[in-house]
Amino acid sequence: MPKLYFYDVGLVSWLLGIQTQEQITTHPLRGNLFETLIVSELIKSRMNQGKRPDLFYWRDSNGNEVDVIAEWEAKIKPIEIKSGKTLTLESFSGLKKWMVLAKNTGESPTLIYGGEEKYMQHGIQVTGWKDNLNF
Repeated sequence: MPKLYFYDVGLVSWLLGIQTQEQITTHPLRGNLFETLIVSELIKSRMNQGKRPDLFYWRDSNGNEVDVIAEWEAKIKPIEIKSGKTLTLESFSGLKKWMVLAKNTGESPTLIYGGEEKYMQHGIQVTGWKDNLNF
């Protein structure tokens, strides 16, 4: 199933009737809006470098998914995006499944989240959303 992203998160927020910062913190589409923000910034960053975006989405028949499969320098980089400031074991499940299927080939998986810390967990690079363009 294809995914649709807006380049302008402010516009989509307005279309959803979100008018204040407080509304977004409890909005049921908060995760989708956060994912849209990160994907649009990745696309803009790639295009500003004169490169094709080459971003894809992966989901298998069992519902395992990875939000972004990126082609970087002829290597595949899986990226998961979570809006929360804290992560659970479930946050890593899609990337762990990808790692098993890909047999740990390609670039190290990355999980971008709503927090600010940067660390490794389960062989996955965890990075705060403000650093999401520093791959």
